[in-house]
Amino acid sequence: MRLEQFATGATRAMKAALEAARRDGATALVLDLRANPGGYVNEAIGITSQFVGDGAAYRTIDRSGVEKEVPVEPGGAWTDLPLIVLADGDSASSAEIVTGAIQDAGRGRMVGEMTFGTGTVLGRFDLSDGSSLRIGVERWLTRGGRPIWHEGLRPDVTVELADDVALARPDDLRDMTAAELAASSDAQLLEALELLNGEG
Repeated sequence: MRLEQFATGATRAMKAALEAARRDGATALVLDLRANPGGYVNEAIGITSQFVGDGAAYRTIDRSGVEKEVPVEPGGAWTDLPLIVLADGDSASSAEIVTGAIQDAGRGRMVGEMTFGTGTVLGRFDLSDGSSLRIGVERWLTRGGRPIWHEGLRPDVTVELADDVALARPDDLRDMTAAELAASSDAQLLEALELLNGEG
């Protein structure tokens, strides 16, 4: 399952796809958040909630050092089945919220490379000359309290890909035979599948 950005409606589409996968007999999942730049934080909460059944999706910390937990929502579609997350250096912001929550909750392992390290809320301040200024007013932490901003998230299993390797996408995989998949140059995906096979 690949999510390219956290656009409006991403949670609804993801939940529908997960429910369909369960009906079709899927018993494990690779969630591909590679090259996902993020998007709306409410969609990050919704997507996290599909995989993490309770507790926080992430935390915020303000300039005074006060932390607040942002809870997951009930009714997730994949809170009890095996899961691997793929992420890389272009996975940022909301993608890091989801990845960090899955790691911290022990719901699944992250395979790939260190994420980008974006995790701030920008406040807009209008100035008298008609211009405006955006200033970071909060930072995001993972649900377990790990900083995201300028830190990124470290994978549980590091697999680096060369810049010229094309990521395998669901549309590509749909028509592949097992032998063609095994010959893929997407070593991150292959490692994720190997880990899930070991859990089965």
